[in-house]
Amino acid sequence: METRELKEHELNLVKHLVRISKKEGSYDIPDSVEELKDGKMGSIRFFSGEPKRKYAADLVQVEYKDEDNVPVIITLTLDNHQELYELEFWKVDFEQLNRYPKPDEVGVINS
Repeated sequence: METRELKEHELNLVKHLVRISKKEGSYDIPDSVEELKDGKMGSIRFFSGEPKRKYAADLVQVEYKDEDNVPVIITLTLDNHQELYELEFWKVDFEQLNRYPKPDEVGVINS
């Protein structure tokens, strides 16, 4: 697994998503992430020292339109240790993300 530092624009979005989620709890945002192989849509997995991590629940789900006007759904998920797990992007046409969203550009679907 190749990790890298969390980028500032990713950190800003994650902070915003944690803030607008309606689930109680304080979530540490790891400094290191792994890029997921999702066709360059932008999904990342947060690095943790916890062994045997797996998806447990969605924290919040938002959407926005990429600059080509194609809808993108973004889901911030938790693992089985109640830590941030993934920031998942799904562009509905399965194409590459053109522009990373700013926090004020996303609207809540589910929280």
